[in-house]
Amino acid sequence: MLWQVMLWIMMISLQKMFTQFVTKSMLSSTTMIDTYTFTGDTVTVLGLVGVISTGLAAIVGATAGYFGGAIERANLFVISLLLVLPDFLIIAIVSPRIRGQSWLWLVVLISLFSWMLTAMVVYNLTLSLKQREFVTAARFMGVRPFTVITRHILPNMASFLIIDT
Repeated sequence: MLWQVMLWIMMISLQKMFTQFVTKSMLSSTTMIDTYTFTGDTVTVLGLVGVISTGLAAIVGATAGYFGGAIERANLFVISLLLVLPDFLIIAIVSPRIRGQSWLWLVVLISLFSWMLTAMVVYNLTLSLKQREFVTAARFMGVRPFTVITRHILPNMASFLIIDT
C-alpha cells in the first residue's frame, strides 16, 4: 500500500512538471539538443526518459522472468538485439528528421535505446523473487500472473527501480 501511495505522489508531481513545461513551451522549438531556454528543460527531458525507460524495462524484464518459456526467449532476444545495435549512431541518424517536430520525439527516441540493461537486471531479480514463498503462496491461491507481478514482484524491486530512474 505504501508503494502505491509513493507511486501516486510521484505520478502527480511528474504530471504537474510535465504540464508546466508543455504549457509554457520552455523548450526551444528550433533545435533539439543545442539550445534550451534554460537548464530545467534538460532535467525534464532526462526525467521523462528515465521514467519511460525504467517503466518499459520493468514490464519487459518482469514478464520475461516470471512467465519463462517462449515469452522469456522472445523478450531476451529483443533485449539482446537492441543491446547490440549502436544506439548513438541510430539516434544521430534519426534526430535530424525530427528536428522541427516536438521535443517529445527526442524523449521517445532516447527512451527506446536506454531500457535494455535495466530490463536484464529486472529479469534476473524476477527469477530470484519468483522462487520466494510469498510468490508461491500467491500462485497457489489463484492470483492472476500480472497481479503477482504488480503486487508482489515489482514492489520488492522498487528500490532498484526508483534509484535506476
